[in-house]
Amino acid sequence: MADDSTLSSVIDEDGQLFGLINVIDALVILFVIAIVGAGIALIGPFGGPADTRYATIDLGPQPEYTASQITAGDQWNPQGGSGGLTIREVFVSPRADGDRHVIVRAAVNGSAIDPEAGNQSAIRFAGEPLRFGRTMMIETTQYVAEGTVTDVSFEENAGTSASQIVTVQINELPQQRADRLGVGMSEVLGDDETATVTAVDVVPTEVIRSGSSEFEVIEHPRNRDVTLTLDLNVREQPDGTVLFRGQRLRGDQELTLDLGGITVSGEVTSIE
Repeated sequence: MADDSTLSSVIDEDGQLFGLINVIDALVILFVIAIVGAGIALIGPFGGPADTRYATIDLGPQPEYTASQITAGDQWNPQGGSGGLTIREVFVSPRADGDRHVIVRAAVNGSAIDPEAGNQSAIRFAGEPLRFGRTMMIETTQYVAEGTVTDVSFEENAGTSASQIVTVQINELPQQRADRLGVGMSEVLGDDETATVTAVDVVPTEVIRSGSSEFEVIEHPRNRDVTLTLDLNVREQPDGTVLFRGQRLRGDQELTLDLGGITVSGEVTSIE
């Protein structure tokens, strides 16, 4: 049982807390503080209503040891709280130099710049508007990476998974490497199978040799031109854009593939 003398030192005979304020009034004040605190949680760090946008950030070439650390669920909060930016998806592409090209899609929580515009307002994050072309640093306990914002969306869904057949032309590949390519080879990045070889066509590379009086076309003794037909795992967006490994898929682009340990680069010549 509580000591009556101790209790009376806290609440006096007039029902006042520490002799300064009525107990009922104190409870009302605490209730108001709780309501105000909850309201503050809905306000962004710069006074506008808190809001979320979904940003695609191109982190560019990264060493493989850094690329392997960038994973879905990573968070960065420059204000010192939690959940300011949360990576939702990571897209990794091989490069001929051994590095990895990394693109992430992230949920970004910021404050509305124009509250009267509702959910159409741009948001401010880490002191700057979240807009196309903005350079953004992502810092976690495992890594620091800098990239460029290439897309900002109100929609969390990044598109529908689909299959896309393309052909890639690889020229002047040494024959010993060309001989290693075969139907059924796949590119697997992380836990995702991104591409599968469905056909391989190999021909000798043609070179032009000048003779004493004219030019002639001959076959290169070692190099081969290879045409790969590939089944790619892509994302189709509502506007018809097709994304492969987080980037727009288009003809004439250079595509690097890691097929079972052999890395090759070629030009996309057709998209079916």
